[in-house]
Amino acid sequence: MKILITLLVAFFTSIAYAAAPSSSPDTTFRLGTFEADGLTRVGMVIGDDAILDIRGANAALQAAEDMKSARMPRNMLSLIENYDRIKSRLYQIANYYSDGADGRSFSFALSDVILRAPIKWPYNLVSAAANYQDHTDEMADTDLNRVDPDVDPPVLFAKSPRSTIQDPNSVFPIPKGYPLGRAWDFENELAVIMGKKADSVSLEDAKDYVFGYSIVFDASARRDPAFPRVE
Repeated sequence: MKILITLLVAFFTSIAYAAAPSSSPDTTFRLGTFEADGLTRVGMVIGDDAILDIRGANAALQAAEDMKSARMPRNMLSLIENYDRIKSRLYQIANYYSDGADGRSFSFALSDVILRAPIKWPYNLVSAAANYQDHTDEMADTDLNRVDPDVDPPVLFAKSPRSTIQDPNSVFPIPKGYPLGRAWDFENELAVIMGKKADSVSLEDAKDYVFGYSIVFDASARRDPAFPRVE
């Protein structure tokens, strides 16, 4: 009888373990911030059509699989800061709902939500004056001023993280009058979201400090009165 009980315990334990979702990064997902039903939420996009409220998805997963409680952050900045603590649960959510969560209260069609800036108020917002070689060539007055990326340090400048980040499709002000009222320019740029503090990091190790990537529509004032562009 003692042997039989031991075997039964081991059998039921193996069933519970097999039912739990994997905590490995097996399912590709994207993270974003969105508004639905009047609430701003951190979301997980799996596929192309739906976005999951990660707090709601986490609560549903915990209840369905009787899993240990894990607190999910309420905003993206907190998520990045706590990523090492919660990444296993995020992987479990993505794996568990990899085939969709249609009809669940935490699942929303992307077409029905309002997308917000992924991170509205980061600690720093640093821009590169020229981030690819053709751009440096445009900015150079002569061949002598041409930037050598293997020798010359990058030219970086800061923008206010409290006032310059706007939500997608929102209206942003353009100052009136010359020069700023006429000399505005726009560029689509790649945003690199840093996930860890870094200092004097080698090129080979740089990606270890990157949390993710986003897209920025950058509007700038130029001294050239021929702007704005017409294309």
